[in-house]
Amino acid sequence: MTTLPTSASRQHAAADSPLNWDDDKLVNRAEASMLLKASGIRIEPSTLAAWAHRRPDGPPFKRIGRQAIYRVSAVRAWLAQELELA
Repeated sequence: MTTLPTSASRQHAAADSPLNWDDDKLVNRAEASMLLKASGIRIEPSTLAAWAHRRPDGPPFKRIGRQAIYRVSAVRAWLAQELELA
């Protein structure tokens, strides 16, 4: 028997959507990739990692230990700038 999603579960899923994340939220590389995918741009975490080492023009991030941390507002601003240049 298949259970259909309830209205409450759909609302919860929409609230958790990367498009609804607060601009000040800090995310890891996988979550930054999810945010970009939700915005319509498919960029894998491995691509973000490669850009961090080879391209200075990827989304800005900071390292905390070995972890790359992105601010949601910075990822959104980077994407807007990239789309403007296209």
